[in-house]
Amino acid sequence: MSRARRSLERKAKEDRNHDKRDGRFSFHEGVTVEGKSYALLAAILVLLTLAGSSGAGAATIAAGSNFVAAVASAGTLSTWGGNGSGQLGNGTTTGTSTPTQVGTGTTWSAVAAGSDFVLALQSNGTLWAWGDNSSGQLGNGTTTGETTPEQIGTGTTWSAVAAGSDFTVALQSNGTLWTWGNNGSGQLGNGTTTSASTPTQIGTGTTWSAVAAGSDFVVALQSDGSLWAWGDNSSGQLGNGTTTSATAPTRIGSGTWSAVAAGSDFTVAVSAGTLWAWGNNGSGQLGDGTTTNVSSPVQIGIGTTWSAVVAGQSFAVALSSGNTLWAWGANGSGQLGNGTTAGAMVPTQAGTGTSWDAVAAGSDFAVALQSGGTLWAWGDNSSGQLGNGTTAGTSTPEQILSGFTVGPTVTSTVPANGATDVEVDSSMQVTFSEAMDPTSITTATFTLNRGVTGSVGYDASTNTATFTPSSNLDYYTLYTATITTGVRDASGNNMTANYTWTFTTETKKTRSCFIATAAYGSYLDPHVAVLRTFRDTYLLTNRAGRSFVDFYDRCSPPLANLIARHPGLRTMTRWALTPIVYGIMHPFVFGLIPPLSFVWICLEKGRRRRKTRRSSCHNSG
Repeated sequence: MSRARRSLERKAKEDRNHDKRDGRFSFHEGVTVEGKSYALLAAILVLLTLAGSSGAGAATIAAGSNFVAAVASAGTLSTWGGNGSGQLGNGTTTGTSTPTQVGTGTTWSAVAAGSDFVLALQSNGTLWAWGDNSSGQLGNGTTTGETTPEQIGTGTTWSAVAAGSDFTVALQSNGTLWTWGNNGSGQLGNGTTTSASTPTQIGTGTTWSAVAAGSDFVVALQSDGSLWAWGDNSSGQLGNGTTTSATAPTRIGSGTWSAVAAGSDFTVAVSAGTLWAWGNNGSGQLGDGTTTNVSSPVQIGIGTTWSAVVAGQSFAVALSSGNTLWAWGANGSGQLGNGTTAGAMVPTQAGTGTSWDAVAAGSDFAVALQSGGTLWAWGDNSSGQLGNGTTAGTSTPEQILSGFTVGPTVTSTVPANGATDVEVDSSMQVTFSEAMDPTSITTATFTLNRGVTGSVGYDASTNTATFTPSSNLDYYTLYTATITTGVRDASGNNMTANYTWTFTTETKKTRSCFIATAAYGSYLDPHVAVLRTFRDTYLLTNRAGRSFVDFYDRCSPPLANLIARHPGLRTMTRWALTPIVYGIMHPFVFGLIPPLSFVWICLEKGRRRRKTRRSSCHNSG
């Protein structure tokens, strides 16, 4: 939206947040505190999961309030724009209007940007941070800022990270969720409003798959597609039908979601290709054609081809499956990229390009990647955040870099990483961040260890690959599934690192043939052994059979006890079971009974008809 507030509602909210960050930051446009002049606060985050082994929720392009951080496929990290808090990571607080590499490292894999701080992942699973730290958002146990990357702890299992205004949310490879930084609105999700300067695990869940952070709230996906939110809810941005804040994760409805993004105080998400939004709508950022706030998800249009979405201060940008780019909401700085500065309350195409791969949204500017490896930017440029060597803004996409190619990433898996009690006849599924080249997804690039063979398929409508084992997996066994760097997206970009995840299969249950044992008098009776073998060989090797056996195990013991106490019932049960036993033992002979019975019935009927005719003739004579 434009930098001038357009409603008393927005103005009142800004007043409540004035000098929120220890008196050093103001939401008011143009206010200078301690010699720093800030643009409107953006609570921005990762747009799309893009690179390397970092996993779901990480991005290679991230936009803060007035700066950009980007990771190229070569593993280098570049930054540009405002640098008042050292967020560019170059050891200074001097901004730059052209991309500048951070250090000489080539192992960066993903990056996230808060208002004026950065978090980045390296390919070895370590997490690094720099910039403002007044609320402990860097996670290093202090509130002292850093102008160069500093590792957070010694962990090597970080897989995704997201940054809010002054707090951080991150995932580890085992699916656990961690937060740190400011917690005034409960955005850390730990059930309190007490801030933390080191990573703290939220709950005990191990199925978190992606996260996005707004100004003072979080939305996160679990591996089953469920969507959860917590933190500030004054504009209904949690989507739970209220405006009451939450200090712990709360599920949003019962739908299944594939992507989510958080703006300042609104949320946009994708479900089965449809686009939904909720929260503040003062600038039309919900895209529903109105400026009315909503506190539960509302669908944007009727389209079913949306693939990714990002959110800035008061605008949103989304990718259609046709690789076209669309934007809506505030446009005072040309951040919608449509050549004007007029806002839009419904999605409007940005330019005419059909090769966009990814996009990130800042306060009132955007940066996007085309499939040819070129990086483009548009919108506000007062701090040089467009990276074009000037501070002049533009309302249409302008190329700033070339050779910036990125590969696809894995956004979710089934079973989830670390899952237990997985059924032995399960298939493995993996969902990618973008459309893939189906020919690259084979049994050589999608594998399961322990010599498991199978077949692989790809569903282009969901970007999901499925590995179906040739036979059931072993019981109570740890398996590792791997997606190799041989897979590539539709543009020909390969994954930059292998992606692996593990799961453990179910324990083989000890079961009894309760009724048969009661009828024949012994678990070792040959008839019982036949039924037991049939159960283990045929019923327990498929989902329907296991369901039947589970039902039998729950319901048969009382009946078996009754049969065991009454000799007459034992005899009747043996009469009923014995034909079944011999049918299992001799299926060919047993299979002849119906046709032979049919022949016998036909012959018997013929005999009776002949007898009846002879009797009739005799009587008439």
